[in-house]
Amino acid sequence: MTDSVLNHIIAEPPPAGHRIRFSRFGGSETVELVQLHELAGRLAARLAESGVRRGDRIGVVAANSLEWVLLDLAALRLGVVVAGFEPGRFDERLLATDYGLKLLFSDRDTPGTAPIAVVREWAENSAPIPAPVRYGPEDVTTLKFTSGSTGVPKGLGATVGSIEGSLRAVQQMFAHGPGDDLFVFLPLSLLQQRYWIYSALRYGHDVTVCTNEAAFDTLRRVEPTVVMGVPAFYDVLRRRIESLAAGSDPHTAARKVFGRRIRYLWTGSAPARESTLRFYTDLGLPIYEGYGLNETCIVTKNHRAPAGWAAWAGWCRASRCCWTRTA
Repeated sequence: MTDSVLNHIIAEPPPAGHRIRFSRFGGSETVELVQLHELAGRLAARLAESGVRRGDRIGVVAANSLEWVLLDLAALRLGVVVAGFEPGRFDERLLATDYGLKLLFSDRDTPGTAPIAVVREWAENSAPIPAPVRYGPEDVTTLKFTSGSTGVPKGLGATVGSIEGSLRAVQQMFAHGPGDDLFVFLPLSLLQQRYWIYSALRYGHDVTVCTNEAAFDTLRRVEPTVVMGVPAFYDVLRRRIESLAAGSDPHTAARKVFGRRIRYLWTGSAPARESTLRFYTDLGLPIYEGYGLNETCIVTKNHRAPAGWAAWAGWCRASRCCWTRTA
């Protein structure tokens, strides 16, 4: 896999000049991506010293944080499988046994778990691992979980090939790069949210990570270029914009909520209402839907039409061809 995204980001430092910001109520912390890469290597060495080996599993049940990201990247260096558990959905006392975990990190005081706060100390006080592993397309890096709508959530192994197929397709569509800042607030236990950190390390852009509780405040302060959110999130923001715009220009109100740098909005996980999509499109904020399954990763994604689309779509309308309008 000479063009492997994951092999590249664990073996090579990222482009200089880009950063990851972690925001929470009461403050924020910014880390250069070059430093993030180094810290992940040091943490990998410390995990190896603890007896963690390729093919082992470690678990994380914690809110979004620098420590969460470091554990994920360190595990990639070692060929260790990460199981991300959304807080509140699992009984932490059973996770290590149920999923065969070598270590389980938590931000809560639960018997049998390691406090996630130790991660930073480990990363800052270890020598970096000399050489990371190499991946093939069938290797599994992550356990992700079904929604649980039919019972206990089921664990699924995510392969390198599936992760990289999604990353390359998204990059081809949206060309994330210098000047971009991708806004992530959904739980990092959801594998797709970690895609954007891998993207930053590979393609050279910024990324902002915050908790769900701090999302609205962080969005206003950071002014990202890309926002990832579920339809309900955009419904709430729509009501805020409409409230701010009462008797004034809605474009000005939208800038107060999103800032002035938005390139596009991304939504998925549930169907978005057409009125919501039209609301943002009419404000000049392109919003694109994605669809996928836990079993398949991203299946389909709409995006800005390529050159020549307008003429082709006009021909379809004139000839009564079956066609689909996207935002």
